[in-house]
Amino acid sequence: MGKEKRQATLKETQAAQCLMHPETFESAYLLGFLWADGYTSKTTGYKVGCEIVTRDFVDIEKIISNVGIEWKLRHRERLNRQPQTSFRVSNKPLKEHLDKLGFSRKSSHSCEEILESIPKDLQYAWWHGFLDGDGNLYFNKRWSTCQITFAGSYDLSWEYRRKKLIDVVCLERPRINRQVVEKTGHRCSCLRVTNIKDCQKLIRYIYQDENQGIKRKYNKAMEILRLNIAPRKSRIVEI
Repeated sequence: MGKEKRQATLKETQAAQCLMHPETFESAYLLGFLWADGYTSKTTGYKVGCEIVTRDFVDIEKIISNVGIEWKLRHRERLNRQPQTSFRVSNKPLKEHLDKLGFSRKSSHSCEEILESIPKDLQYAWWHGFLDGDGNLYFNKRWSTCQITFAGSYDLSWEYRRKKLIDVVCLERPRINRQVVEKTGHRCSCLRVTNIKDCQKLIRYIYQDENQGIKRKYNKAMEILRLNIAPRKSRIVEI
């Protein structure tokens, strides 16, 4: 191996350390976000990347740029679609590390390896990134309903994540649902939290850091935190 190639390999390895050995909120958050919405190249090259709506990218651009990787950015606009921004990098050590932790099989694979590679005191940041990538927060005061869902493929293994929420966040009733849409045949699954107290516990666990992440989800989370069930009426009211 020539000197220039050795130097390039060393530079790639050094850049990848922040995600291979996460020690900051930004690194753990980005691992969760990439697990939800990211990809690694499946044929040639060593690409790791993600494409999201530009307005969401603007909210998390500082987090992405603070992990120490020189991402290549691309913006595009298509007819009848929201503007999109992608960020990607070609990095062999990082790509191989993520695939070893199950990244290339994440549409059906448990996230146990990648989550356990993150220090326990930073795992909340992984959930924050995962929520911003594949999560949804919803509440309806009129019907006294509140839920947080994480979406995935029909065959996705949710059991480890469900157990993690029960053991670490002390949730009582997280549920796994699988669905086949009759008209289209689309198959999907989700991990669903529907109890308002559980939703609030999960929000407090996820939003420990001053970083808000995607603002529209943060704002919805804060609305849910301000809700309570009024005694004897079983109705949600603001506090």
